[in-house]
Amino acid sequence: MRPRGPCRDPARLLTLRPGCCSVRLDTREAAMKRLMLALAVAVLMASPAAAMDCGDSGEAGTQAWLDSCLLALADDSAFGPMKPFGLDWIVADNQLCQLFFPGLPADSTVSWTGECVDGKAHGEGRIDARGSWGYGTSVGTVREGRRHGRGVTTYADGSRYEGDFVDGKEHGRGAMTWANGNRYEGDFVDGERAGRGVFTWADGGRYEGDFVDGERTGHGAITWANGNRYEGDFVDGKQHGQGVFSWANGDRHEGNFVDGDRHGQGAFTGANGDYYEGGYARNRPHGYGTYISTSGKRYDGQWRNGCFGERGGTWVTIGASREECGF
Repeated sequence: MRPRGPCRDPARLLTLRPGCCSVRLDTREAAMKRLMLALAVAVLMASPAAAMDCGDSGEAGTQAWLDSCLLALADDSAFGPMKPFGLDWIVADNQLCQLFFPGLPADSTVSWTGECVDGKAHGEGRIDARGSWGYGTSVGTVREGRRHGRGVTTYADGSRYEGDFVDGKEHGRGAMTWANGNRYEGDFVDGERAGRGVFTWADGGRYEGDFVDGERTGHGAITWANGNRYEGDFVDGKQHGQGVFSWANGDRHEGNFVDGDRHGQGAFTGANGDYYEGGYARNRPHGYGTYISTSGKRYDGQWRNGCFGERGGTWVTIGASREECGF
């Protein structure tokens, strides 16, 4: 790396040595990032990577130069392998204008079509991002470098989000459509599905209810493509708590669920008139329960994994075969 000129404006210029290369940071709010960069430089100076050639740091290539230096550091055997990383802020390659893209891979480049105010993208415009991962676009309002307000973002895999942004993340009301045909419409918080929303699967299944951190959590109702339906409590995407499961054939179970299974106290009513009420363990009657058949016969007592009775005596099974029960 060839030497560059001295730092003329310490508030806007961080000089990296040895080299030495100058990186322009047009933001006062990026004090923490400048500190992180300074720490990276200190590591560079103390390592064999300090002698590496990252190329010229001309203004038009500042971001690419910085990425190449840091990636070279990541490959430095003196420190062992480091995981790939992304930079939250990136400078547009068509103008010295910063954009906030958390988690964007380090080999990415972006262009900004719109106004640049105090070194940051601002106002209505279009962002084009590309890298080894593919290509994506975002059209809408940007405030101080961050997507903020209504906008439309198309991702490399073909997914598409249309809705509200706050500080660069999906936040507020919006709709996400995935390339596989799945779709979510509802509330977002900090880039995650959170609040009330409707998730529709490509095969016709549908969930309407509460979300927390992107998962079905709270109260909701899900209808599968085969016609089965559950309404009740959810935790981390599974039926958990009190709920009602209805089969397409008319069978119905109301009671407690754990991790998606009928577990605890519950009552089953069959489309043919069968009825069971009592304990359950992993979808089978277990513990004390009462079964009344369509013929009116009644069985009260202890159940074990869907089995009631004894070999050679009165027996009945629910959700288990005779062979499994040993009858």
